[in-house]
Amino acid sequence: ISDLSYIKKNNIDPKEVAKAVSNIFSQMVFVDGFVHCDPHPGNIFIRPKQKQKRKSFLHKLMWWKKTKTEFEIVLLDHGLYRTLKKQFKEDYLHFWDALIRFDEKEIKKYSKKFGAGAGHEIFTSMLTARPYSGVNKLTNTKNKTLSDEEKAIVKEALRRSMKKISVTLSTVSSELLLLFKTNDLLRSINSKLGSPINEYAEIGKYVDDLMIQKKLAHPSTSSIDKIKIYFKYKVYVPVHAIYKYYFGF
Repeated sequence: ISDLSYIKKNNIDPKEVAKAVSNIFSQMVFVDGFVHCDPHPGNIFIRPKQKQKRKSFLHKLMWWKKTKTEFEIVLLDHGLYRTLKKQFKEDYLHFWDALIRFDEKEIKKYSKKFGAGAGHEIFTSMLTARPYSGVNKLTNTKNKTLSDEEKAIVKEALRRSMKKISVTLSTVSSELLLLFKTNDLLRSINSKLGSPINEYAEIGKYVDDLMIQKKLAHPSTSSIDKIKIYFKYKVYVPVHAIYKYYFGF
């Protein structure tokens, strides 16, 4: 999957590849609770689909939009999986929702639930590989990679926080240790693809959608609120996305 020359030769969009990988692992972590915990490039392959969809009439009219090759993601080496308990999945989902909204009270609450013995700031930085001061900008779509300033902050923070990192690694569950590793490997894949996406923005979209589904399904959500939620996220947002795709703004 890290072979960019092969991807470009086959007219595959690296951005769509990075999105697909992100969504596959978000599905595993937040929904299925059964996670492939060794996603290094040698374990993830990409291949063009044997049968490509025929261009729609609308696509033919949009001559300025080049059609990319559809592809399939192939996962290998199924020796290191982890089953996540229902409560862990719920807590992890709410923790990411708090990160995306930068709700520090909730970040502290779920960090504590996960046993982050050295505090929520170092725990969050270890999970995101970002300085805690930059967590409120995680989902900025323009912020795909760390700036030189942020890299320097992370490097210095690592140097000064080795004891806190050791404490955190010794107090969190084995599930989280494997998710630390999995997240690092997925970030590496995005980097090898040329960092075409902000992986946190992609996770944010996935988490946001799941939280919306939970709100719609919750018995305390009134019919009026359900209509408002449905219209905003199921009608307005998709129509806006389609308009942006075809017309570029």
